[in-house]
Amino acid sequence: MLFLKFCCNVQVKDSDTGFVLFKPPTSIDLPADLKAGDAFDILLPMSNLKAELRKAGKSGKVDMCGCIADAVGREFKSDWQTIDV
Repeated sequence: MLFLKFCCNVQVKDSDTGFVLFKPPTSIDLPADLKAGDAFDILLPMSNLKAELRKAGKSGKVDMCGCIADAVGREFKSDWQTIDV
C-alpha cells in the first residue's frame, strides 16, 4: 500500500459529521510504502481533537474512529474508541 500525501478523517458514531485532518504528524515519513501487517500512528493531541468536537456541538462520551485511504482509494479504519469530550 502506498501512502503519498496525508489527509485523514475522524468519524463520530451516530453522526454524519466527519472531521478532516490535513497533514497531522505521523510516526513515519510520507510518502511511504507499507507492507501487509505494517502500521503507523497519527499523532494528534487529544486536547485539540476534543476542542474541535466541542466546537461541533459534541459533549460527554463520544465514540470515534480514525480513517485513512491509500493512493488507490482503499479505506482503512482504526478500532472505535470512546473519549470523554
